[in-house]
Amino acid sequence: MLLLKRFFCHLSVLGFVALGLQAADWPQYLGPNRDGVYPGEALTRGWPSDGPKVLWRKRNISAGMSGVVVAKGRAILFHEVNRYDTIECLDAKTGKTLWENNYASSFAAGYGSAAGPRATPAIVGDRVYTMGGQGIVVCTD
Repeated sequence: MLLLKRFFCHLSVLGFVALGLQAADWPQYLGPNRDGVYPGEALTRGWPSDGPKVLWRKRNISAGMSGVVVAKGRAILFHEVNRYDTIECLDAKTGKTLWENNYASSFAAGYGSAAGPRATPAIVGDRVYTMGGQGIVVCTD
């Protein structure tokens, strides 16, 4: 189950970052219009048989169920690392970490699921807004 979760997490990171490398941003849950529809030009008419070219990979993504958001060439991950909610900003072209902000979290799901944040961050201008599993809202400038 953990491998499947990580697979889908990595897949979503690559998918949303690929969208970010195109002209349109994906700055919040379900995209710029909150409808789950990519507003830019078609990415492709068909994928190669071995899939799209991987530009970079992010390893060591930890617990959490939030989606990735992309704006202005930045990809934002929100996950729990060693009992800290961690907001991580990556360069969308290279995958390199540009900055991170973290704070202690004691969230533990009472219904048997994994720890970590559930809410997808939102990028508004140059600020990133997050809400962790404990309900702590953070604005990172």
